Amino acid sequence: MYITGTIIYFGDVLLCAWLEDWVSVAFHAWGLFSIWGGFSALKALKTLDSQGTPETLELQG
Repeated sequence: MYITGTIIYFGDVLLCAWLEDWVSVAFHAWGLFSIWGGFSALKALKTLDSQGTPETLELQG
């Protein structure tokens, strides 16, 4: 679901850039950065769950 949302959101940022709405482009860039952080955290959590060990997880980012 993260990938689909990111692709749609990126399409919207392209539309904003085409319309030269730079404040919206900056807001969308921040949003895409946050969505990517959530996707990375979900991926790391799934990896940790599959290992089945209670080790400390260091998130990169």
